[in-house]
Amino acid sequence: MYNIIPLLLILLSLIVIIAIIVRKFPQLAILDVENMPSEKAEKIKEKIIKNRLERDFTKWNTRIIAFWQTAAKSLNFLGNWLEKLKDLKEKRQEAKKLSQISVSEKIELFLNQARELVKKEDLESLTEAETKLIEIASLDQKYFPAFVELGEVYAKLKKYTEAKQTFIYVLRLLELKNDSKAEAEINYQLSLANENLSNLDEARDNIIESLRIEPNHPRYLNTLLDLAIMQKDKTLAQEALDRLSEVNPDNQKLGEWQGLIDNL
Repeated sequence: MYNIIPLLLILLSLIVIIAIIVRKFPQLAILDVENMPSEKAEKIKEKIIKNRLERDFTKWNTRIIAFWQTAAKSLNFLGNWLEKLKDLKEKRQEAKKLSQISVSEKIELFLNQARELVKKEDLESLTEAETKLIEIASLDQKYFPAFVELGEVYAKLKKYTEAKQTFIYVLRLLELKNDSKAEAEINYQLSLANENLSNLDEARDNIIESLRIEPNHPRYLNTLLDLAIMQKDKTLAQEALDRLSEVNPDNQKLGEWQGLIDNL
């Protein structure tokens, strides 16, 4: 419906121009050409008509452009208002739907929505995912998957302090579970958060805890190696590199790491 409005405005503009031109023709018709040679009079008349039409067209074209710009702003405002109205309607419908389902169903719905938003990876989607996950936390403060997702979203948003706090809370939740692999992974995520906060000692302690659980995990060994090099701990760096060489001998960066260690 809204797409035909600009076409109607353009059509109306053309009608106005044509009406102005038609109105001006009678004025041109009363030119006194009786006392002029016919050929000369005809040329003068054509020139006057041409000049008059050009002036009228320029004047009305300027007015129409100004009118169109104003109309476009109005249409844009109307479009934005209708979009907001649509969003409000959708939110009300969603709120009505949520009022009719159980807490567990709400949690599952919000978690799935958050995960889909995270896949988009843009700032707006990640922020919306954060809101969904916080909503889950308000419904169930011990729902482990939501807090893991929330910590990872904070890391993607570069909110490393919030990520650290969230992963520490997840570790407390894991005390009630018997899931050592999850504990190793959360310590790894916590290590990355601390590294980005320049808490290198804490980051190293976290990754060492991960390696205590999974001593041959290549990703954890990589992280320990990088941290040891950053802290110029040559002994720890060499130990981590030796272990990594055994676990992942095809790693293309082994020679590069060895060079960095030799220069410590």
